[in-house]
Amino acid sequence: MSRYTLDTSARTVIGAIIIQGLGFSSLFVPLTAVALSTIPRYRLADATGLNSLLRQIGGSLGLATFATLLPKFTAVARNALAAHLPAGSPMVLERIGMVQRGLAARGFDTASAQARRARAGRDGDAPGDRARLRAHVPAGRHRLPVHSSARAVPQGPTGARAPKPTSTWRCKHHGNRPKPA
Repeated sequence: MSRYTLDTSARTVIGAIIIQGLGFSSLFVPLTAVALSTIPRYRLADATGLNSLLRQIGGSLGLATFATLLPKFTAVARNALAAHLPAGSPMVLERIGMVQRGLAARGFDTASAQARRARAGRDGDAPGDRARLRAHVPAGRHRLPVHSSARAVPQGPTGARAPKPTSTWRCKHHGNRPKPA
């Protein structure tokens, strides 16, 4: 990937990403097996949980670092590009005109873009976008499963735990049904 140029095709980029994905997926299973191979059997459940926790925390910290540094490096790259593109250059003006004409040909003219921006909500989207999204998702038709592990476990008369109830799917049309196994 360090040899990418402006002539690099999308197929080459996608191929490199697929190879990376296969490599990482082939890496984590043996790495976990090696990390947990010396753990005594009675501590294996705790060690597996700790291994997963640390892997998730590492991924979260890496993502947070990347998300923090990306705007900084984007601004640096933008300023470096802007330094080499004089605003009054005929080549720059011609390219901007080509982009505007291309967008206008696809229905993205300047007037409608400015009107949409004026109507934009606080999240930066036009009010109609959410309504169109809601039209495709029927509200209340199917709900997420409710798991019994989120409820308190009832105690029997002798203090023994009562049998654990099964999870159910709540569906407006079919009522409550046991969760399929």
